[in-house]
Amino acid sequence: MGRFESSRAFLWVVWGLRIVTGAMFVMSGLVKVIDLWGFVFKIEEYLNVWGIVQPRSVVLMAAMLISGWEFVFGALLLAGCYKRVAPWALTLLMATMNKPKLLLLDEHTAALDPKTALKVLTLSARIVEENHLTTMMITHNMKDAIKYGNRLIMMHEGHIIYDVAGEEKQKLHVSDLLAKFQIASGGEFANDRMILS
Repeated sequence: MGRFESSRAFLWVVWGLRIVTGAMFVMSGLVKVIDLWGFVFKIEEYLNVWGIVQPRSVVLMAAMLISGWEFVFGALLLAGCYKRVAPWALTLLMATMNKPKLLLLDEHTAALDPKTALKVLTLSARIVEENHLTTMMITHNMKDAIKYGNRLIMMHEGHIIYDVAGEEKQKLHVSDLLAKFQIASGGEFANDRMILS
């Protein structure tokens, strides 16, 4: 199979997954709205397990918002709107709903255009801040590595070659990271993707 045929097959798979995921969220939102009080009781059960007591009116409002949110995002996916942002937003929401001990973002913006990548990074940073999550973001984009987070660890061939945090990290520039990498690796910096990022 040639490159053209394989890319077309990939697009069909992505299209199919988008339709299935969108339909799943639309149906989930509809089911929750149809049995809204059942969903409210389920939320109250989870809150009781975590030792959180909330007035029923607050839980009802949360149930309506979650149901509506699922329906709207599912409809956006089905309609093809926000094809790149909606899946990342859904994934981030699902990953952070149960407050993980560590949120791992492994090159989560690598295949996105710069505008969409910025939206996803901004959303990620907001979710991390609001929920006080410990997060490890893996990236080859040096500007993003400097801008986000409070600690930067640079690795080469499985070894830590630079570890910086706090005020020192805030003063960093991409050229500083390039110089550190060249010193540690003992060679030329060969990856244009990192240099141009």
